[in-house]
Amino acid sequence: MLAIADINAAGGIKSMGGARLEAVLGDAQSQPEIGAAEVEKMNEAGVSAVVGAYASAICLATTQAAAPHGLAHVVDVGVADAIVERGLTNTFRFGTGYKVATETAMSNLRTLNQLSGNRARTAMIIHEESLFGSGTAKLLGQRLPEFGFEVKEVVRHANPTRDFGNIVLRMKAANPDIVIAANYYNEYALLMRTMQQQKFRPKAVYSVLGGAASSFKFVKEFPTAAQHVLD
Repeated sequence: MLAIADINAAGGIKSMGGARLEAVLGDAQSQPEIGAAEVEKMNEAGVSAVVGAYASAICLATTQAAAPHGLAHVVDVGVADAIVERGLTNTFRFGTGYKVATETAMSNLRTLNQLSGNRARTAMIIHEESLFGSGTAKLLGQRLPEFGFEVKEVVRHANPTRDFGNIVLRMKAANPDIVIAANYYNEYALLMRTMQQQKFRPKAVYSVLGGAASSFKFVKEFPTAAQHVLD
């Protein structure tokens, strides 16, 4: 909305005689089918393009819904590569997908580990159950051994999850050198807070695509839990 206001204040779309941008808002309510239904409503309202829909599973549905109508769909966050690898000519994403993100993160992790004397040898992956978390965890599970790390365990959790007590107990039992979490903000923050409360601190918490680790909100709200988290 701020970007639309800035563009309109600067004269709107100059190639269209200063036409103003107008926002039509929809809420997917964290459900792919509702996201697809919102796109149908937007098409009926005569929108020119769709921007959204954050979560990978929802983006997969909304881009598919937009395609038959020829609606340009700009994916804002959705990292699942399937979103842009289905041959949909209406779909655009300006951010990286999780294949590139994982490859870059693993290369950087190996470099960091080498510089620290190769102290980290084992890892544990915690991920939410949807397309984003499961896809990221699968890639990590494949690539970590190739970069010299043993994967102790891969743990999937529901989204939402409001209690990570048992999962942190499993983490303490496995005692990995590195914990990698792939989930959205609320679950990521709660997991880090639970680790703090249970006094479990591995050698590193390393985030490839962590919903809180890349957010200043996390650092401001939970500075102690965020300490030493690498993103």
